[in-house]
Amino acid sequence: MARRWAVSLLMVAMIAAGLARGEDASLQKWSRRVIPLPKQLKISGSRTVSPGDVVLALPPLEEPVLRTAADTLRPFAQGHKGFEIRLVLTADGSHCPTELRAKLAGVPNRDQAYALQSMEAGGKFSGLLLAANTPLGLLYAAQTLAQLVSVPSHPGNSIEFPQITLLDWPDLAERGEWFGGDNFPDLHWMADRKFNVIEIQPHLGFSSDGSPQSNLDQMAVDSATALGISYVPIIWHMEQLSSTGLFRYHPDIASTPDPSKPLPLDYEPGVCFSKPKTIEILATWMRQMLATRGVKEINIWVSEESSPCYCELCKGREPYGTEVKGIQEAFEKARRGMDGATLQILTTQGSYEVNDKVLAAASPETRIVYYDGARTYDSSHRPMIYPLLEKFSRSGHWLGVYPQFTSSWRTVFPFTSPQFMQARMQEFADKRLSGVFGYATPSNRYYEFNITAAAEWGWNSRGRSPREFSEVYAQKAGIAHPERFAEWAVMMGDVGWDLAGGRAIQRLILPGAALFNDKQYRGSHQLKDLVPLQFGHGYLDEFPNRQYFQARMALAGQALKLAEAEGNELMVEESRSVLGTLNLLGGLVELSDARNLAQEGKIAAATAALAKIDDAARVLTNSVYQWGTKVNPLPQDALPSRLRDTVDFAYAVASAAWEIGRDLGIMDPHPDYRLRPVLEWKTEDLAIGVRTPLWGEVTGLASGPGEYDVRFQFVDGKVGLDVHSVELLPSHDESRQPLAIDPWNWHVDAYADYWLAIGKDGKGIWKLGDPLYLKTDVSLPPSKAANVAPTSHGVILLGKSWLGVEGPH
Repeated sequence: MARRWAVSLLMVAMIAAGLARGEDASLQKWSRRVIPLPKQLKISGSRTVSPGDVVLALPPLEEPVLRTAADTLRPFAQGHKGFEIRLVLTADGSHCPTELRAKLAGVPNRDQAYALQSMEAGGKFSGLLLAANTPLGLLYAAQTLAQLVSVPSHPGNSIEFPQITLLDWPDLAERGEWFGGDNFPDLHWMADRKFNVIEIQPHLGFSSDGSPQSNLDQMAVDSATALGISYVPIIWHMEQLSSTGLFRYHPDIASTPDPSKPLPLDYEPGVCFSKPKTIEILATWMRQMLATRGVKEINIWVSEESSPCYCELCKGREPYGTEVKGIQEAFEKARRGMDGATLQILTTQGSYEVNDKVLAAASPETRIVYYDGARTYDSSHRPMIYPLLEKFSRSGHWLGVYPQFTSSWRTVFPFTSPQFMQARMQEFADKRLSGVFGYATPSNRYYEFNITAAAEWGWNSRGRSPREFSEVYAQKAGIAHPERFAEWAVMMGDVGWDLAGGRAIQRLILPGAALFNDKQYRGSHQLKDLVPLQFGHGYLDEFPNRQYFQARMALAGQALKLAEAEGNELMVEESRSVLGTLNLLGGLVELSDARNLAQEGKIAAATAALAKIDDAARVLTNSVYQWGTKVNPLPQDALPSRLRDTVDFAYAVASAAWEIGRDLGIMDPHPDYRLRPVLEWKTEDLAIGVRTPLWGEVTGLASGPGEYDVRFQFVDGKVGLDVHSVELLPSHDESRQPLAIDPWNWHVDAYADYWLAIGKDGKGIWKLGDPLYLKTDVSLPPSKAANVAPTSHGVILLGKSWLGVEGPH
């Protein structure tokens, strides 16, 4: 097929650390196609060629990652001669130019560095050379070229190749996420963004003879390896190893409790690191992991809560230093004969005060990863890496971090904030960290923007501005009017970051604790019980004063108007969610302030505040639900528990706030929308592992067709409650067809909300006034601690939900 040329010799531009700013339209055509933004790029023209006239020249493909690189480029190169795409390793001196080899040898993180360089024949642009020091670098070169060009939509269509000189490398050596529980990595999606690490909790346990067993999925490891992603297995927190069955088989290595203190009824021991068997068990798990093809690195988590052993050998020794020395000894046993094996040790909030001792106890080559449940799962404006660790990193030691990429690890709430992600990645790069392993539970689908932003600035921390990145993201995601999306994202990024910084939603998930400092469920409160709310404190921490708060509300309102004008549903629902939360907080502040007024003014102010809280709860319930189910559509019984919690948090806050209203004698305009008790569960009503039906009549609590919430509120006990399903029936007869059912299987250790809808379509057999019964299918979990009887006590509540109620009442 004839070749067609389209060369623009006048277009010459250079992209460096801040290359996106000020670039002309001709350069944007190319640079806006690539995430992450390359460090250096020169474009001097282009050539249009049919894929049938493009040939792919490859090095030997023994490495799986090289086969992936080849597969990435084959859609663009289907010929046997003509325009050449040649992949070379710098070690191949006969094919890699000396100057290019020298450049790739001189950049940071050279194992991932790569270059693209135009080739010429007879003075004409005849192909592209892709060079790197390693196969992984060649994969990144292939991925960048694949982003720069587009697969033709029809066979025979031509491709425009840039006449290019590019040199690129990452700022952070290891970039990825850690995954636990039911949250599994989407490897291809991550690899497309040049993430190169996943950290995974495998199954740890014991065979029938008590020998340790760790089960890694070899196919999953192989898949990750082929995509250039290192698979790092985790052994979780040392004081939580009892969940593996450890003490069932090896009770002799349990730590000795403090003899001077009474033993808590729910006491679970840690492990004694003075016992050689403890070291051997850890070493066996590690050895099995490192024997898995493709696994070179393991991560061991120290205890989240200090769990000292008071045996004669351990007594008086600092617990975390003892743990680290034991972990280090186990690793040395496990690594024998395994070249290149690497150990990570993860700090915790428990070790924070003695992290200097953790660093001192670890071997110099051990990699330290900073985690702290309060300080790294934090989305405030405060810097994350504190002086001890910054000094450690700057002195040449390997340091990683476990930050959250979301507003909160505990909630599933929309959070589009390029400013937040840029600031985090710039801090990590500037303080010379080597790795970042983000947390984005329960799925990347809820946070694709922020995670992609982490990939962007984790690779090139001083490249694009927040607005520039947002516009490129929108263009690549197929979002209409990318420049308008970018304007909106920067607005939401400012407001959402302030909101996330105070952890308001995370705290209000448990309204009794947040509003009243309750240790247990109470169900009635007075205004004097309400914790005073002050700007600049608590969950208003990042709103220093009322004027700043009002300005942020105005900015959120502008963002909502822009989103509505664009007609983008996800933008609209996120804007409503953020503005609704600000309105909720504003109502709570007004309710708190009402305590300082005389009685008549107090009643008027509280009435207005409660109306504002109700309006915000109605908006939030619907906007968070709509956002969550649109961004990641799932069946109801597969919705993540943390999404359910977040959908219902404002509704629960309003119910709690109206307890104050009732005490003040204020007429409740929506009493049906309050959670009201139906029945209690007690230990004596339950059996361990045996499903038991608990019934309650709710005829008088139902107020017509609609959505209803059933809340299981744990009060006290040692084991919580296992809930298997919740039903609404027309009689106390389980043989009758349920009017509504939520089959969600869940363990309640604080609370859980079940959702049921009755007669919404107008076709149901139930009508207002007919008998209605609540049936719950529950069981008592076994105790995890030896010699501790399982106990459980709580209350089940029901109320009409704001879901589907769009307008004011």
